[in-house]
Amino acid sequence: MEAPAYRYRCKLLAWLDGDTARVEIQLGFRLAKIDELRVYGLACPERHSKDAEEKRRGLEAQGYAMQLLP
Repeated sequence: MEAPAYRYRCKLLAWLDGDTARVEIQLGFRLAKIDELRVYGLACPERHSKDAEEKRRGLEAQGYAMQLLP
């Protein structure tokens, strides 16, 4: 995998589920963008699923992500 051409500072605003977060990305020149990012190589169960077991596992995955990066 190639090294990224640019690096940006970002602030974690919220975990949406176990593998997706809402972040504020600092673009420079006092500009920022709020966006949703997925963690590369990670696939978690959906917490908004109609399947009760998948929803339970999705909430568990989100809780674990929140422990790693509060």
